[in-house]
Amino acid sequence: MAIKQAWINVKITQVVIYASILCLCVGCQKFSARNVPETVRNTFAKDYPNAKFSTWDKETFEGSVVYEAEGVSVGNTSRNVMYSPEGQVVQIEDTIPVSDVPDSITSVVSKQFPGAAIKSAEKRTHAQTVEYAVRLNGATVTMVVVNSDGKIISTK
Repeated sequence: MAIKQAWINVKITQVVIYASILCLCVGCQKFSARNVPETVRNTFAKDYPNAKFSTWDKETFEGSVVYEAEGVSVGNTSRNVMYSPEGQVVQIEDTIPVSDVPDSITSVVSKQFPGAAIKSAEKRTHAQTVEYAVRLNGATVTMVVVNSDGKIISTK
């Protein structure tokens, strides 16, 4: 009888955990497209007329509110595009193969974090600036952002 009661307690615990996770996920829903300013939606539709993307997100970037179209498919590239409320492109983030990260960037990362491996990479373009954000394995940090001049801008 004790084994059956223990089994029931385990099942009840599992149900409570799953219900808790579901409640947390419901609170994490992405921003609804109908809440994205019309100027942003129109600019996106003009820039990417046949694109499929996953979600809109509203966030703060460099102190300003932006609307981000996440998971935009552009050929074989996955792209996130940030827009100002007025519909201006603020930043484009392209997921790129690690092999496409310039040697000037990988050498800086290798020198600063010897033995670390780059597991994924993103090319970020805003204004006339290009940066590379690389995620690392085997380092004291998980992400490094390097500008096109090879200067480390930030780490996480």
